Amino acid sequence: MRPLVSSPGLPSVMDRSMLPFDVMSEIMGHSAPTTITSLMETCRLLYDEGPRHLLRDGVALWKPSVVDSFSLFIFAGKSRLRFKFLHELDIRLSYDMTYLASTVARLLSLLTSPALLIDTLTLRDSEVFISQAADRRPVCF
Repeated sequence: MRPLVSSPGLPSVMDRSMLPFDVMSEIMGHSAPTTITSLMETCRLLYDEGPRHLLRDGVALWKPSVVDSFSLFIFAGKSRLRFKFLHELDIRLSYDMTYLASTVARLLSLLTSPALLIDTLTLRDSEVFISQAADRRPVCF
């Protein structure tokens, strides 16, 4: 399969049939998250560009499975570059005691990461979260 994008650093025999990277980035900027993730699977350039667009409108974590998948996504890669695109985080879980311990552990890992530099944090049902978090690690809120 040929990559969808061309880049000055990636010469191609058929450059005329490929879209320039800036055009693809602009398309990602106006696309739905499912489209962005599909484009990320096509080549390394778009894989690296995707998080900027996926995180542009902030993130809402509303159930344990979403917390799990988001944690895997945000911590992916050798460096923590994805964190720089995360500016708004809304945590609004319905606290199911079955998942609470592992969910709180993942959220604590996220919230205490030195790479986290968010502008806005919304923590709903904060009393439940803070009481559970206090048992695990000292955290300042």
